[in-house]
Order: sequence, then C-alpha cells, then structure tokens
Amino acid sequence: MLPQLVIFDVDGLLLDTEQVWKQAWRKTADSFGLLNVRDEEFHRLIGKTGQASMDEAREILNGACRAEDFMERMRAFGSKMLEEDLRLKPGARELLEKLQEKEISCAVATATSRELTEKRLGRMGILSFFSYVCCGDEVRRGKPFP
Repeated sequence: MLPQLVIFDVDGLLLDTEQVWKQAWRKTADSFGLLNVRDEEFHRLIGKTGQASMDEAREILNGACRAEDFMERMRAFGSKMLEEDLRLKPGARELLEKLQEKEISCAVATATSRELTEKRLGRMGILSFFSYVCCGDEVRRGKPFP
C-alpha cells in the first residue's frame, strides 16, 4: 500500500542550506575575532527555533560578544549567501517527480517563514509539487512540539 501523503522539511532535506549556514557561522565568528568558536558548535543550533537558537548561541559565546549581535550578523551573512548560492539536495527533484508520478500528495512543514519558504522553493522550481505548506510563522507552538 502506497502512502497518501509525504511531508517534507525544507532546510537540510530538500534544500542544501546547512552548509551555507555553517559558512555563515564561521564568517560571523571570524568577523567578531572569535577564534575559540568552533564549527562543531554550529550543529547545536540546527533544527531549533529562534529563541532556542539564541539560547544556544548565548551559551556557546559565553559573553565573548552579545548573542543577539552575533546571530543578527550571521542571519545577514547567511541570507545573502543563500540569495547567491541555493541548491537542491541531490535526488530531491527526482523523488518529488516520482511521488507525483505515483499520485502521492506532498506537503512541507518547516520552521522557516512562509515568505522565505515560498521564495526558495519557487526559485528552485519545486514549489508546485506541494499541495500544502505549513511554516514556522503560522503555528503557535513550533519545534519541538508536535
């Protein structure tokens, strides 16, 4: 029996954004002169909502600079980088095409805002594959709540 619906996350699953954000993390640390902020620590932020990411950053930075300033600069760097270099994860389009061929509906559930989600999926030419999109700015309780 085939599924009736497949729900996708966007960042790191459909779009190859995690490497871009890791580069933004490194670039931000360098711009603040923070040599002790390691790339591995970036992974503590992945999959977390805004406040949880801010709390992690505050702990990682440990007073070396204001976490708010660091995260704001990182978002600016990352957003600019994603405007210039956004890519689909290998096999994403092929999977969506195969699901469409089998008449299996597809949806998106992401912590990212609707505006950015639609813009990025549209730019990659895959927005039309989804019959439903639910974004982080549309839910009362985001991750980790179901």
